[in-house]
Amino acid sequence: MEQYLIDFNKRLRAKWAGSLVKVNGIIEPHAKEYLNKMAKTGEIDRASWGWYWIPSRVRDAKEFLRKDKNFKVLAVQTAASYWNHDFVHRDAYVVKVKDASYAKALESFAKKRGWQIHAIYSDEEPKYVSMNGLNIENMERAIVDCIKSYAFEDAFAAMSVNRRRIQIEELERRYYWERLPRSNVRIRSIIAYAWAKINGDSTREIADGFVGRSVDDALDKVIGIG
Repeated sequence: MEQYLIDFNKRLRAKWAGSLVKVNGIIEPHAKEYLNKMAKTGEIDRASWGWYWIPSRVRDAKEFLRKDKNFKVLAVQTAASYWNHDFVHRDAYVVKVKDASYAKALESFAKKRGWQIHAIYSDEEPKYVSMNGLNIENMERAIVDCIKSYAFEDAFAAMSVNRRRIQIEELERRYYWERLPRSNVRIRSIIAYAWAKINGDSTREIADGFVGRSVDDALDKVIGIG
Protein backbone atom coordinates (compact mmCIF):
# COMPACT_ATOMS: atom_id res chain seq x y z
CA MET A 1 0.00 0.00 0.00
CA GLU A 2 1.27 3.45 -0.92
CA GLN A 3 2.72 5.61 1.87
CA TYR A 4 -0.02 8.23 1.61
CA LEU A 5 -2.63 5.54 2.18
CA ILE A 6 -0.66 4.10 5.09
CA ASP A 7 -0.55 7.55 6.69
CA PHE A 8 -4.26 8.11 6.00
CA ASN A 9 -5.08 4.70 7.48
CA LYS A 10 -3.18 5.55 10.67
CA ARG A 11 -5.13 8.79 11.06
CA LEU A 12 -8.40 6.97 10.49
CA ARG A 13 -7.68 4.27 13.04
CA ALA A 14 -6.49 6.78 15.63
CA LYS A 15 -9.88 8.50 15.54
CA TRP A 16 -12.40 6.00 14.16
CA ALA A 17 -11.20 2.46 14.99
CA GLY A 18 -14.23 0.23 15.53
CA SER A 19 -16.63 2.84 14.17
CA LEU A 20 -18.64 3.54 11.07
CA VAL A 21 -17.48 6.69 9.35
CA LYS A 22 -19.17 8.88 6.77
CA VAL A 23 -17.11 9.96 3.77
CA ASN A 24 -18.02 13.63 4.05
CA GLY A 25 -17.33 13.53 7.79
CA ILE A 26 -13.61 13.09 7.20
CA ILE A 27 -11.51 16.23 6.79
CA GLU A 28 -9.42 15.16 3.81
CA PRO A 29 -9.80 16.44 0.23
CA HIS A 30 -9.32 12.97 -1.26
CA ALA A 31 -11.20 10.99 1.41
CA LYS A 32 -13.64 9.39 -1.05
CA GLU A 33 -10.82 8.18 -3.31
CA TYR A 34 -8.67 6.93 -0.43
CA LEU A 35 -11.52 5.09 1.30
CA ASN A 36 -12.54 3.42 -1.93
CA LYS A 37 -8.98 2.21 -2.55
CA MET A 38 -8.63 0.91 1.01
CA ALA A 39 -11.95 -0.93 0.79
CA LYS A 40 -10.73 -2.72 -2.33
CA THR A 41 -7.59 -3.89 -0.55
CA GLY A 42 -9.54 -5.00 2.53
CA GLU A 43 -8.00 -2.48 4.92
CA ILE A 44 -11.49 -1.20 5.74
CA ASP A 45 -15.02 -2.45 5.03
CA ARG A 46 -17.70 -0.75 2.96
CA ALA A 47 -20.86 -0.58 5.08
CA SER A 48 -23.19 1.11 2.58
CA TRP A 49 -23.15 4.00 0.12
CA GLY A 50 -20.99 6.76 1.60
CA TRP A 51 -20.16 4.82 4.79
CA TYR A 52 -17.23 2.63 5.81
CA TRP A 53 -16.26 0.63 8.89
CA ILE A 54 -12.79 1.11 10.32
CA PRO A 55 -11.96 -2.37 11.64
CA SER A 56 -11.25 -3.09 15.27
CA ARG A 57 -11.68 -6.18 17.41
CA VAL A 58 -15.33 -6.52 18.46
CA ARG A 59 -16.89 -9.63 19.99
CA ASP A 60 -20.55 -8.85 19.46
CA ALA A 61 -23.14 -6.22 18.61
CA LYS A 62 -23.08 -4.64 22.06
CA GLU A 63 -19.33 -4.12 21.94
CA PHE A 64 -19.66 -2.61 18.47
CA LEU A 65 -22.35 -0.21 19.70
CA ARG A 66 -20.01 0.88 22.49
CA LYS A 67 -17.06 1.46 20.14
CA ASP A 68 -19.01 3.12 17.34
CA LYS A 69 -18.64 6.88 17.74
CA ASN A 70 -21.81 7.97 15.93
CA PHE A 71 -24.55 9.34 18.17
CA LYS A 72 -27.26 6.82 19.02
CA VAL A 73 -29.57 6.00 21.92
CA LEU A 74 -30.73 2.51 22.83
CA ALA A 75 -34.52 2.69 22.80
CA VAL A 76 -37.88 0.87 23.05
CA GLN A 77 -37.45 -2.78 24.21
CA THR A 78 -33.66 -2.46 24.35
CA ALA A 79 -33.88 0.51 26.70
CA ALA A 80 -36.65 -1.15 28.70
CA SER A 81 -34.42 -4.19 29.26
CA TYR A 82 -32.04 -1.94 31.19
CA TRP A 83 -34.84 -0.50 33.29
CA ASN A 84 -36.56 -3.84 33.99
CA HIS A 85 -33.37 -5.85 34.68
CA ASP A 86 -33.70 -7.79 31.41
CA PHE A 87 -37.12 -9.20 32.35
CA VAL A 88 -37.63 -10.14 28.70
CA HIS A 89 -34.26 -11.06 27.19
CA ARG A 90 -33.85 -10.01 23.57
CA ASP A 91 -30.88 -10.46 21.27
CA ALA A 92 -32.02 -7.64 18.98
CA TYR A 93 -31.05 -4.02 19.57
CA VAL A 94 -33.21 -1.00 18.81
CA VAL A 95 -31.49 2.38 18.54
CA LYS A 96 -32.67 5.88 17.74
CA VAL A 97 -30.36 8.01 15.59
CA LYS A 98 -30.35 11.57 14.25
CA ASP A 99 -28.84 10.81 10.83
CA ALA A 100 -31.05 8.92 8.36
CA SER A 101 -28.09 7.82 6.25
CA TYR A 102 -26.37 6.48 9.36
CA ALA A 103 -29.51 4.48 10.17
CA LYS A 104 -29.28 2.74 6.78
CA ALA A 105 -25.53 2.18 7.09
CA LEU A 106 -25.87 0.77 10.60
CA GLU A 107 -28.58 -1.73 9.62
CA SER A 108 -26.70 -2.75 6.48
CA PHE A 109 -23.45 -3.27 8.38
CA ALA A 110 -25.19 -5.19 11.18
CA LYS A 111 -26.91 -7.50 8.70
CA LYS A 112 -23.56 -8.41 7.13
CA ARG A 113 -22.23 -9.31 10.59
CA GLY A 114 -25.29 -11.36 11.51
CA TRP A 115 -26.42 -8.89 14.18
CA GLN A 116 -29.99 -7.78 14.78
CA ILE A 117 -29.88 -4.00 15.01
CA HIS A 118 -32.88 -1.88 14.06
CA ALA A 119 -32.15 1.83 13.67
CA ILE A 120 -34.97 4.38 13.94
CA TYR A 121 -34.38 7.86 12.57
CA SER A 122 -35.79 10.51 14.89
CA ASP A 123 -35.37 14.28 14.88
CA GLU A 124 -36.61 14.49 18.49
CA GLU A 125 -34.05 15.54 21.08
CA PRO A 126 -33.75 12.37 23.17
CA LYS A 127 -33.59 12.23 26.93
CA TYR A 128 -31.15 9.58 28.02
CA VAL A 129 -28.64 8.42 30.59
CA SER A 130 -25.20 6.99 29.87
CA MET A 131 -24.41 3.54 31.26
CA ASN A 132 -21.28 1.50 30.57
CA GLY A 133 -20.45 3.39 27.40
CA LEU A 134 -24.01 3.29 26.00
CA ASN A 135 -26.73 5.93 25.85
CA ILE A 136 -30.02 4.56 27.22
CA GLU A 137 -33.33 6.32 26.61
CA ASN A 138 -34.98 7.45 29.82
CA MET A 139 -37.34 5.09 31.59
CA GLU A 140 -40.61 6.94 30.95
CA ARG A 141 -40.02 7.26 27.21
CA ALA A 142 -38.95 3.61 26.94
CA ILE A 143 -42.14 2.51 28.71
CA VAL A 144 -44.36 4.54 26.37
CA ASP A 145 -42.48 3.42 23.25
CA CYS A 146 -42.90 -0.21 24.32
CA ILE A 147 -46.62 0.28 24.88
CA LYS A 148 -46.95 1.85 21.41
CA SER A 149 -45.13 -1.18 19.98
CA TYR A 150 -47.44 -3.59 21.86
CA ALA A 151 -44.39 -4.78 23.82
CA PHE A 152 -46.49 -4.70 26.99
CA GLU A 153 -44.37 -7.11 29.06
CA ASP A 154 -41.28 -4.95 28.61
CA ALA A 155 -43.19 -1.79 29.55
CA PHE A 156 -44.98 -3.18 32.60
CA ALA A 157 -41.87 -4.91 33.94
CA ALA A 158 -40.07 -1.55 33.85
CA MET A 159 -43.01 0.05 35.67
CA SER A 160 -43.04 -2.68 38.31
CA VAL A 161 -39.29 -2.73 38.96
CA ASN A 162 -39.21 1.08 39.26
CA ARG A 163 -42.52 1.60 41.06
CA ARG A 164 -40.89 3.68 43.81
CA ARG A 165 -39.25 6.15 41.43
CA ILE A 166 -41.55 6.45 38.41
CA GLN A 167 -43.61 9.65 38.13
CA ILE A 168 -46.81 7.91 37.09
CA GLU A 169 -49.12 10.94 37.35
CA GLU A 170 -46.87 12.94 35.04
CA LEU A 171 -46.73 10.04 32.59
CA GLU A 172 -50.52 9.77 32.55
CA ARG A 173 -50.90 13.52 32.06
CA ARG A 174 -48.38 13.68 29.22
CA TYR A 175 -50.03 10.89 27.23
CA TYR A 176 -53.66 11.61 28.12
CA TRP A 177 -54.84 12.13 24.53
CA GLU A 178 -52.43 9.95 22.55
CA ARG A 179 -53.89 6.67 21.36
CA LEU A 180 -52.39 3.22 20.98
CA PRO A 181 -51.70 2.60 17.27
CA ARG A 182 -54.47 0.65 15.48
CA SER A 183 -56.88 1.13 18.37
CA ASN A 184 -59.04 3.72 20.11
CA VAL A 185 -57.47 3.08 23.51
CA ARG A 186 -55.57 5.97 25.06
CA ILE A 187 -51.99 5.42 26.17
CA ARG A 188 -52.98 7.08 29.44
CA SER A 189 -55.68 4.46 30.04
CA ILE A 190 -53.21 1.59 29.58
CA ILE A 191 -50.71 3.22 31.94
CA ALA A 192 -53.36 3.86 34.59
CA TYR A 193 -54.79 0.34 34.26
CA ALA A 194 -51.39 -1.34 34.45
CA TRP A 195 -50.28 0.80 37.36
CA ALA A 196 -53.45 0.00 39.32
CA LYS A 197 -53.10 -3.74 38.73
CA ILE A 198 -49.39 -3.76 39.59
CA ASN A 199 -50.38 -2.17 42.90
CA GLY A 200 -53.17 -4.66 43.64
CA ASP A 201 -56.22 -2.85 42.20
CA SER A 202 -58.13 -5.05 39.73
CA THR A 203 -61.33 -2.98 39.55
CA ARG A 204 -60.47 -1.08 36.33
CA GLU A 205 -61.20 -2.25 32.79
CA ILE A 206 -60.00 -1.62 29.23
CA ALA A 207 -62.91 -1.39 26.82
CA ASP A 208 -61.10 -2.83 23.77
CA GLY A 209 -61.22 -6.62 24.18
CA PHE A 210 -58.10 -7.47 22.19
CA VAL A 211 -55.98 -4.77 23.83
CA GLY A 212 -57.39 -5.66 27.25
CA ARG A 213 -56.52 -9.34 26.89
CA SER A 214 -53.01 -8.53 25.61
CA VAL A 215 -52.43 -6.14 28.50
CA ASP A 216 -53.76 -8.64 31.05
CA ASP A 217 -51.60 -11.46 29.67
CA ALA A 218 -48.50 -9.28 29.99
CA LEU A 219 -49.45 -8.09 33.48
CA ASP A 220 -50.09 -11.64 34.68
CA LYS A 221 -46.55 -12.62 33.64
CA VAL A 222 -44.98 -9.54 35.22
CA ILE A 223 -46.93 -9.77 38.48
CA GLY A 224 -46.55 -13.55 38.64
CA ILE A 225 -42.77 -13.35 38.50
CA GLY A 226 -42.32 -9.98 40.21
